[in-house]
Amino acid sequence: MRFPNELREALVISVDDYFEMENDDPDATTLAGAFIAILSRAAEDIDFEEDDLVGTIEDQAELEEPLAHVLEEEFSKNDELELTGEDVVAVVEKLLGIEWTDSGLEGEMDYEEDDYGYEDE
Repeated sequence: MRFPNELREALVISVDDYFEMENDDPDATTLAGAFIAILSRAAEDIDFEEDDLVGTIEDQAELEEPLAHVLEEEFSKNDELELTGEDVVAVVEKLLGIEWTDSGLEGEMDYEEDDYGYEDE
């Protein structure tokens, strides 16, 4: 699944702010809940158009359990997790198979079969 780099940047900053201002040592359950709240807020802040972002992620990642539970399990078993926005987002993107795109380049990189004789890959 693909999301804009702008969302990733907003997540990293927001998670760092959470650790700095609200809870610098959350347990796995608290961190999972906070991440989902931060995800929704960050998407709104950058005007990311997705009505049910968590539901979309659960569907596209083909999760068998709710996202909050999946994140909680991952955070609890990851002993080497540094409590930084960068590390938390890296764990989530790896777990869910998220790819980040530069939305400004995305349209420029799409090739039509009519123009070049081959389709997008």
